Amino acid sequence: VLGDDFIPPMLDFHAIVPGTSLRALEKSLAIIVNGDGDENNDDNKKSIPQDLFRDFSNAVIESLTGLPFLDFLVSDECSRMRAYLRHTAPFLNVPLDQVVAQIVTGRAGATNESHRSNAQNYLLYVLVYLVGLTDPEEVGETDDVVDVEKEKRSRVEDAAASICAAIFIQRNLLPAIEEYKRPKPAANNANDQETTQALWNAFEQFWELFLSPSVGSLETTSMSAETTAKVQLLRSDLEQMCAPCRRRGASAAQKREMVVTPQISDSLIVHRLQQLAENLLYDYAVIRHSKFRAHKIHEWMCQEAMSCMDDGSPKDEDGQQKEETSDSLIPTFPTDCIKRLLRKSSFPKGVSVHKPYRSVTAQNNTKLDLDTQLQPQDCTAECALVFGINTKEEYSLMISSPTQQSKDIQRYLCESLSNEPNNGLSPEEIPPTLEGYATVPNSGIQFQQAFHEYNNSTYRSDDGWELALLSFKVPRAEEGDVDSSLYGVSLVLMRSDNAMSANSTGASSPPKTIETSNMPGSESEIDEEQLVIPTRVEKTTGNSEVAFEGSVEAGDLHRVVRMDADCALFNSKLQEKPSWSNQLATTNAMVGLAFVSRQNAIPSMRAAMSHLVSDFSSHRSGSDKRSLWCTGLAEFLGNFSHTNVESEVLKQFVQPYLKQSLKPWLERPFGAQQEHFENQAGEQLIQNLPPIPMALMFLTALMEQKMVITGSRRSVLLSATTALSEMLKPLKWCHLMVPRVPSNLAGDLLQYPAPFILGMPAQDPGILELIRELPDDVTLVDLDVGRVILASTFATEDLSRGTPKNETTARALRTQVLSLAQCLGNVFGSSIDPSSWSCDRLLFDEAENDLTNVRARFPALKAACHDFLQELLAGATSCCYWIEESRPSSDQTNTTNEMTILFDEDRFFRIKDARQKHPFMPLLSPSGEGTKLAMGMDKFNLILEVFLRCQSMNAYIGTSDPREMIFAL
Repeated sequence: VLGDDFIPPMLDFHAIVPGTSLRALEKSLAIIVNGDGDENNDDNKKSIPQDLFRDFSNAVIESLTGLPFLDFLVSDECSRMRAYLRHTAPFLNVPLDQVVAQIVTGRAGATNESHRSNAQNYLLYVLVYLVGLTDPEEVGETDDVVDVEKEKRSRVEDAAASICAAIFIQRNLLPAIEEYKRPKPAANNANDQETTQALWNAFEQFWELFLSPSVGSLETTSMSAETTAKVQLLRSDLEQMCAPCRRRGASAAQKREMVVTPQISDSLIVHRLQQLAENLLYDYAVIRHSKFRAHKIHEWMCQEAMSCMDDGSPKDEDGQQKEETSDSLIPTFPTDCIKRLLRKSSFPKGVSVHKPYRSVTAQNNTKLDLDTQLQPQDCTAECALVFGINTKEEYSLMISSPTQQSKDIQRYLCESLSNEPNNGLSPEEIPPTLEGYATVPNSGIQFQQAFHEYNNSTYRSDDGWELALLSFKVPRAEEGDVDSSLYGVSLVLMRSDNAMSANSTGASSPPKTIETSNMPGSESEIDEEQLVIPTRVEKTTGNSEVAFEGSVEAGDLHRVVRMDADCALFNSKLQEKPSWSNQLATTNAMVGLAFVSRQNAIPSMRAAMSHLVSDFSSHRSGSDKRSLWCTGLAEFLGNFSHTNVESEVLKQFVQPYLKQSLKPWLERPFGAQQEHFENQAGEQLIQNLPPIPMALMFLTALMEQKMVITGSRRSVLLSATTALSEMLKPLKWCHLMVPRVPSNLAGDLLQYPAPFILGMPAQDPGILELIRELPDDVTLVDLDVGRVILASTFATEDLSRGTPKNETTARALRTQVLSLAQCLGNVFGSSIDPSSWSCDRLLFDEAENDLTNVRARFPALKAACHDFLQELLAGATSCCYWIEESRPSSDQTNTTNEMTILFDEDRFFRIKDARQKHPFMPLLSPSGEGTKLAMGMDKFNLILEVFLRCQSMNAYIGTSDPREMIFAL
């Protein structure tokens, strides 16, 4: 045989037969064909020596009786081959029509539950085979699911589309039509609307999953010419019937209900759906099913079924023989058979395995139920803490914060603010690292005096104290997927010797009057010396309030905090000399008060802290100029450093301010504070980052790269991370996120191997040095300058399509990110500030030309991010196959039923390409605007490949609704 049509011999005799025997055979064959030259000798043309094939026969016998042949005889392949030929055990001949019938009728409960479970498990074996199918496939000899690395093979895309579409039609679509046609009571409008909506959803899902000419899976699967014609005919009919729904206008919804719905449920459409389902099943049976029966996965299925059988009878878990109640030919499968199948299977490139977050979803639902039970008054501070410099060994609880650069920072007191001991955050739940997030380093007060009014980190009082009001978030170990972080607000008072000396020459004159918000009209003339008289705590049965008592003439003016608690020891310690601040005269003094809550109650807690400072320390002089004198407040908080002082004093001191700050939120729904804080955080981020750098930060977080956010304002760091988390929804950042990193942990966290988002205050000691020497794979976001410095090296350890991991790929990925950030930045700019970003184009809308039209910018930015992510995630659920072993309700085993999602990455990339080239047209609704933001594989293939490997995408797939997937039983 010549040329490309050369066929290798089944048995090569050149290696096992002597050359002389081969030459003799060749000579004899030549004589037969051509003769020996003697035309009169006819016998020479027909006769062959009798012993000519003796050597060949002996060579074949020796070869078949050797070790290789003996190994084959005892192998599983030989056993399977014999079984296939004889149709005896362990081969099981399962009728496909019975499997489909049990699955389709089982949804309505019209079948035996055990048989339905066995049929579903059998179909899962078929599905795993089809999803992992490759070309070429060596039937029966090698397993192209387990041994995919033995030979490079291309995956057969959408091989499971035909059987999945047939089952969807019979299991979902036809029952929805039947339910819609079923007569209903005239007064039951709600039920009628529900069945109509279910019909629309079924047709819309069928269109997107299977029938759409751009993204439907039936476009790429192998079908017969007859089936292809039926697909095209049904598609044409549906497009023509649903055309009124696709036009934009107020009447589209009305036409869908009055005109389109009766047409798509017509008997002609039902008949064509039934015919299409039959043809799709027939195509699968002819094209795929015979090869499945010769595949290793089918052998595994037979082995699992045989383990449940004894003499042809199924057994229960105790080994007792079960009674057969029907003549079903579907075998019984043991528990965890699908789990063992998936553990033995490995899939080719283009298919990824994900675990559903079903338990996490239950936790989220529990948290949601808890949130709905809470009232607005519950969204407030749950604990109050006082911390500061340690003055004496016998003082304080001696809880040293390991995150502080100074070991002298101690926790004086932690008090629960809940009236119910078993309800709320307990002091024991407050981590010892909290002070590291709630304090300000002493370096923060070293600010030039001429500009101290413009210091954006602290506020300087008239008696030399620096005040900082910080919002912070303390990360804690998450319970499943539920965020268990603590939210807090801290008031930090600091004083140093140089601050006092500078203030002595530049401070304003002492105030002549004292004003308190809780006591309107209570003003008294005082001398300068009386400004620093320590506060006295008085037990009373009246309302808790701060007031001034005494006579100026008598010189006994003093501040009184009225409360119900016994406070004798606290007052005694408060009157001791020297005072707390005088003990620290030779060193830097620092004391702080923090409110902590499990809910994001930062707005009300900040308001409470501001009311407290204003009420306790704010004074108005004769010139009506407000001044701040904080020594009394510092002494009051510092008094908690004494051991065994009444802790109830702190609770009753802060509760009036917390109640006052909560009043604006009482008439609003629970969660209003969190929404307000998120919007406020977003506005702060917009003010600090231009649109294009913001888009670059957004894409860096979307691709789960390492990021450091820096700035001199510590609370803005929390705002930036909060706003970024909101921009990423419905995705979630699944890695380390610390809005503010304590300075002594920053160096270690920068070496964290996994992705992270770290907030680093620029004024903390050593932070600037770390920022100058950031690793190459870390992106820097500078909120003070308003810029983003993209990492020079992007993480490309695991690209989904096997793209080579080298410097060329990394540079190409970085280029794609910069290009997409430019495009997305224009979208962000047009959303948040159209008057600036759209000034070079024609504006036909009067509202766009109105420069006085001010919109809420962060909601507009979130909407732009949502549109982009909605387009990015479009079609993701249609690439998912839900694999869950079916068990009858009578199964009493205690083993966990594992669920798995097989994700078709090849289909996902094809959908992205199709939506970028041809806008997706829904069946029953007008096309949206999302396809304007579509990304194709020609320009952004590396970004899409990296995105598929992100943990956020894995979580999104794991939390998807199985009812929206291409296969779920």
